[in-house]
Amino acid sequence: MSGWEQMLTDYLFIPHRLRELMARRYCPLLEGTVLDVGCGLSQYRSMLPSSARYIGMDITPNSQTAIVASALHLPFGDSSIDSILCSEVLEHLPEPSDAIAEMQRVLRRGGRVYLTTPQSWGLHYEPHDYFRYTKYGLRYLFEKHGFQIEEVRQIGGLFSYFSVRCLELLVANPVMSLLAAIGVRRGRYRAAALAALPLNVVLYPFCRLVDRFDRTNAYGWAVLARKTLPG
Repeated sequence: MSGWEQMLTDYLFIPHRLRELMARRYCPLLEGTVLDVGCGLSQYRSMLPSSARYIGMDITPNSQTAIVASALHLPFGDSSIDSILCSEVLEHLPEPSDAIAEMQRVLRRGGRVYLTTPQSWGLHYEPHDYFRYTKYGLRYLFEKHGFQIEEVRQIGGLFSYFSVRCLELLVANPVMSLLAAIGVRRGRYRAAALAALPLNVVLYPFCRLVDRFDRTNAYGWAVLARKTLPG
């Protein structure tokens, strides 16, 4: 989907686009058998190498879920997976250290993990919303469990976070609430996206520019780590 098509259907275009651009950078580095932990609708599957063997796993079943399981108890043998993709899952786990330990267990030695998680975001998927992470906390968790950090890259900053939260609270939520109140059940998300379209058109390039100068108020972080210890 092009940026314009995405903007027409997604009022949360800015954070979703920022994560997509990061995935385009790192997903091609994942190879072999790739386990997508918390796969959702497998939106990043197409960015993996064509030779990758994809396994979608989520705690909630859907059409893209091959395996229904928790990230805290991966149903795979030791050293049986070549690469792991995990996007926006860690904040929803009550024991994140256990999840990283499970990733280390099932990965072969030298296998990679690509993971993203927020540093700043509102409550979501309540009540299962437990943590927010800095780059230092992520480095600690991965190195504690035998990973070597290859890269930690900032996703967005104060301006993208502030813009999206204001857009959501002042435009998208009122539109969807109004449509719900008058009995419109279908198309509310798309209507909110269309209402937010003019602001997204202006705010997205602005945020991409000014967020470069913000090194402390990240929207989130992307981590590429490699398993170095046996096990």
